[in-house]
Amino acid sequence: MAILNFSIDTERQAKEFSGEFQVASPGWKTGVILSADTKETRKGGLMLVIVNEITGGEENGIRITDRLNIVNSSEIAQRIGRSALAKIALCIGHRGELNNTDVLIGKPYQFKVKIEEFKSNKMNDSGEYPMLKSNKITDYREAKTAMKQAAQPKTNADPSAWA
Repeated sequence: MAILNFSIDTERQAKEFSGEFQVASPGWKTGVILSADTKETRKGGLMLVIVNEITGGEENGIRITDRLNIVNSSEIAQRIGRSALAKIALCIGHRGELNNTDVLIGKPYQFKVKIEEFKSNKMNDSGEYPMLKSNKITDYREAKTAMKQAAQPKTNADPSAWA
């Protein structure tokens, strides 16, 4: 038996549950890493599965999974995965050896999201394989960098005319 100590507010919670996968709009999102675990790939490699959660704004709480090849028979895939991991670590302020993923958890940073479309592998009631959407993370940056850029005044003035 699991003891939950959970009070159910059926009206509010029922309205919040959609049962559908949520896709975030494209662009830069501020969030945190909720979990990061390794998973063996079919070809004997090692993938780091990172679950990110958007914090703030209308998309608060949407989770986006990032998968990085950290050990792969393809040298290019491995280099891309390890480079992405290094960039994430730098964005959250970690320097030096990265011995485990605990240092990544819960630290704010930003990730750039795009939407990808793919054909479902499950047939719908009409006998068709519908097109579905999911998110892919394409870049990372410090949360502080984004705040600095937003705080800078935007001007169309020519800086050479200021002298």
